[in-house]
Amino acid sequence: MAFATILSLLSLAAAVLAQVTSTSLSMALFDDSDQMPHLRAMKWNITYYDRDAVAPGYWFVAPYWYLFGEKHSNRWTPCQVGPYIYDQDGELIWAGSCKYENRNVWNFKVVDIDNTPHLALRLVASPDEPGTDGSMVLLNDRYQEVSRTPIPAADYDTHELQITSNPRRGISIVLYPKQLNLSAFGQPEKTTHIDTGGFIEFDLDTGHRTFQWFADEHIALDESFVFDHTDETPNPDYAHLNSVQKTGNGNYLLSARHCNTIYYIDGSTGHIIWRLGGKRSSFTANFHFERQHDARFLTANETHMSLTFLNNAADERAVFEPFSSAMHVELDLTSMTATLLTLYPRPDGKITNRRGNVQTIRTSGLSSSSVPGPNGTDTDTETTNALVNWSNDAYISEHTLAGTLLMEARFASHRFDTYRAFKFPWVSRRPSQPPALVAFAHGMRANTSAFSSLSTTVYVSWNGATEVRRWRFYARAPRPSNSTATYGYMNFTNPRVEIGSVPKSGFETAFTVPGYLSHISVEALDVNNRILGFSEEEVVTTPPYWAAGTGAESPGPDDPEEILAALQPRPELELEPEPESVLDGRLSVSVLLLLLALVFMAGLVLGRGAAYLPPLLARVGRVPVGAWRRVRSLGYLPWVLTWTWMGRSNEAGYSKVEGGEVHIVHLAERERGRDW
Repeated sequence: MAFATILSLLSLAAAVLAQVTSTSLSMALFDDSDQMPHLRAMKWNITYYDRDAVAPGYWFVAPYWYLFGEKHSNRWTPCQVGPYIYDQDGELIWAGSCKYENRNVWNFKVVDIDNTPHLALRLVASPDEPGTDGSMVLLNDRYQEVSRTPIPAADYDTHELQITSNPRRGISIVLYPKQLNLSAFGQPEKTTHIDTGGFIEFDLDTGHRTFQWFADEHIALDESFVFDHTDETPNPDYAHLNSVQKTGNGNYLLSARHCNTIYYIDGSTGHIIWRLGGKRSSFTANFHFERQHDARFLTANETHMSLTFLNNAADERAVFEPFSSAMHVELDLTSMTATLLTLYPRPDGKITNRRGNVQTIRTSGLSSSSVPGPNGTDTDTETTNALVNWSNDAYISEHTLAGTLLMEARFASHRFDTYRAFKFPWVSRRPSQPPALVAFAHGMRANTSAFSSLSTTVYVSWNGATEVRRWRFYARAPRPSNSTATYGYMNFTNPRVEIGSVPKSGFETAFTVPGYLSHISVEALDVNNRILGFSEEEVVTTPPYWAAGTGAESPGPDDPEEILAALQPRPELELEPEPESVLDGRLSVSVLLLLLALVFMAGLVLGRGAAYLPPLLARVGRVPVGAWRRVRSLGYLPWVLTWTWMGRSNEAGYSKVEGGEVHIVHLAERERGRDW
């Protein structure tokens, strides 16, 4: 096989390997990114039971290891802790862990501000700077911060982040230490130090508080299931508030984990309108729950309300039921009865002893809880699914509202949890940062012209972009140009040459081209091949063995136009069936030769059957026996001629048209490279 052919095959193999590499990188969610080496995204294990029935959208999670954060160190380098967006195949869409320096993030989700989707998150106070503020952060669809509202560190609580639009308000849970007397336990003369929870509503632009509520002013100490007035443990969190939601009529739905109670609170007076669960429930219920999280209104009218929440059924000290579950319940406000509509057991049958949430999602992709509460909640739940976050290992499951399990997924790593997880539609056409690109040269140049002995592999991604469907690659030409055209984020002094395009494959896509190209850039294209953005032009990294002093030749860059020209396939020649006249003539000769061969063979068979015939004929005809045997061997000649002729007929079954004449083209010549 010619050396050039071998090189061509090697180049083809390299391209195939690059494509396979691209696929494997995307499926693994590339723990070790080539063009983002500082990032190490979590992998997922995913099981679908009915893929068509799940709601559309992306997963929003915020993995963390230590609840209160820790000082920045090499433990999380590359970046791992912080906000992430994934698609439903577990492919990374956006990683914000490095943007927020591996700080813990809570309640990362999509919110509507002035009819425009934004990202919202609760950023913890920096562990490197004690006493600094935690913040409520809003980002636009380009991942740029549009507001950061500080929350004093003394007020910080990790549990809640609610955003209202019109007016623009934020709602957060706070925690304060207080000294309270023990009159609820018949000891008014004694006092104890406790942590009392509350929530505040504040203006997103100014931070000014517009409403505040504190548990110790409305919830007695004896409603708690964990507070023991004889226990000298300092500052117990007797109520442990873990969710609050403002309803359409201005009231608030509040969950108090340590009271096993969900409270409905008047938004004007702060008075408790009713309690669900706990020691003083306002409802007669056919279910029970313990240590719950994330109470949310789903539907409501003047006489009925329906809620969802996570029944943890356990805490760090005790387990109350065999497994945790999510619940969808209905409240009859006339008869004051509570009915369990749907139970969503944790699919693996285990316990979530802390954290977690439930989100109802319309299969159209909108969150059913986006406009919560009475006088504002959509009552249509026929096309609604429930996404349940079980927290440990970011374990999530999706169910129909009726309870059918559709999907379950979790981090492959057991090191990280997420406090809450959400699913939302999200579109980011042009993130503020351009596509990231790195490229590497490989191989050794066999001679001064064999560029195919070298290759250049490019890795590209665009952190956060949701609409990219294809990448188009360019290389810098070695000759200068007088063009002043601007391409993307740079002015190229030399013209760029398109060297190929490939479909986007996962978060990071790989592309390999023969030859050594010194500078590479890329365009991101949408589904209609419209340009979304450009990368900067990057210098291709060369192998260390090209360095001076290694004895290896350091080749100069190839001309991308020459590479493209060499890669262009030769045009296929027009092939036509053999003319019937030629084939008919060849067939007649073949039949004649075949008959002649049969006649000769018949005589030879008779000759072999009568061993005495040759000597006799030799004596009669005076022909030597050896000569007769040589004549007999000629009987094979017609067979040889016949098969040779017929083989030629089969081999030459095509012709090429050239100058108006038909020329026979042998298949063997076609295999030798079609050098006609």
